[in-house]
Amino acid sequence: MPRVLCFRNPDIFQVQPHREFIRKYCRTEGLVVLDLDLVLSSYAEGARQPVALVELKFYKGGRFHYLTKGQEIVFGILDKLLRAADPTGEYYKGFYILHYDNEDWENPRTRFWINGQRIDHQQLVAFLQLAWLPKPYQFPDPETLRQQLSKASRRRRERS
Repeated sequence: MPRVLCFRNPDIFQVQPHREFIRKYCRTEGLVVLDLDLVLSSYAEGARQPVALVELKFYKGGRFHYLTKGQEIVFGILDKLLRAADPTGEYYKGFYILHYDNEDWENPRTRFWINGQRIDHQQLVAFLQLAWLPKPYQFPDPETLRQQLSKASRRRRERS
């Protein structure tokens, strides 16, 4: 039987009980419930404690899966706020999308990409230790995304 691509399809998307609870009991138009996969920081003695945000995405079927519109808006706002709070970039090192094509990260055949740029295992380790950081992900303007999402929502309601 072919798999059907639809929202909350447990064969394709991870169904998380806390999200299901929120969707069931907190029916609010426009409510977005997200999780952020990694917050990297260094607690080394005397370190400035840099911080980087990372969203993990599985590379499947020869395709990169990027952020959803809700993720673009919310993570983009977080990124903008953190950049404004640290204009010199001394602490906040940016937002990154880390793609991988195998759940076993120790497998030498597993491939990795950061923001679409192929990296090797050594670069991955350096990145996770905040010793090497490629150019951070560049978010589209949040207001433009919000308007696009609002238009799409209105079109869905009109079709219903």
